[in-house]
Amino acid sequence: MIILIKDATAIGESEKYTVGWGKEEANATHSFQVSTNGSPTELTIEIDGTINGEDFTCIAKHVLTQSELLNNTAIFHVVNKPVPVIKAKITALSGGLSPEISVYYYKGK
Repeated sequence: MIILIKDATAIGESEKYTVGWGKEEANATHSFQVSTNGSPTELTIEIDGTINGEDFTCIAKHVLTQSELLNNTAIFHVVNKPVPVIKAKITALSGGLSPEISVYYYKGK
């Protein structure tokens, strides 16, 4: 497991992380868990990927449902998107009392 974002309090992005299995291999299955504190009422997470390590593009966007926000957690998966480098972004965050957002990553095979 890799911590992409830990206790973020505002919109922003993680550093880029190399997730490929080997020098020339890209990982095609990605799992993410979002954890919240402070009861945000709106939260959107974007996952960006790149092949060349520099030019990122969105490979997934997850808008947390009301149920996920109430439970303070969400898990989502990205499949068939073989990229060796990723980063996570908080693109929308509102409501709650001093919300803190964490995004965790697990690479599948």
